[in-house]
Amino acid sequence: MSLNEEQVRQIVRDEIAIGLKQCLIASLDAEIAARKRVQTAIAEHRAEVEAAKQKRTRRFSRKRHQP
Repeated sequence: MSLNEEQVRQIVRDEIAIGLKQCLIASLDAEIAARKRVQTAIAEHRAEVEAAKQKRTRRFSRKRHQP
């Protein structure tokens, strides 16, 4: 059984569509991973800032209460 020209074109279009969808999925996966890394970095930075604030507050409160 041989394929006619239109069938071949349809197969090629379908294969191109599949390839484009796979590229889109890979791109979206990469973007999601990048966003997660950014969110993690932001959370870590906030934790560091909060820890520094706590450390600074404890240090200043000790100095005020010392005779």
